[in-house]
Amino acid sequence: MHGTWVNVLMNNTARNNYLLHIENLHKRYGDRTVLDDIDLSVAAGELCTLVGPSGCGKSTLLRIILGQETASDGDALIGGNPVGLPNAQRGIV
Repeated sequence: MHGTWVNVLMNNTARNNYLLHIENLHKRYGDRTVLDDIDLSVAAGELCTLVGPSGCGKSTLLRIILGQETASDGDALIGGNPVGLPNAQRGIV
């Protein structure tokens, strides 16, 4: 039991060290799976690009990060907090 709590604490600490942390993210529209088990961590100051063919889910992932859509499953965190609707601290430009 002790080892489990240590793993949970370590995972939470690791998740909070990133500006953007996405883990086990899934997005489905009905029977169609658009994003399947996406993991991504970006630290402050890092650059990240999303590259892929048309229709692979790049825009869907960006809309989830922005807060315009919600994931079907998984976590999307900004600064260790769940992504919410755009607000004064994180607006749409």
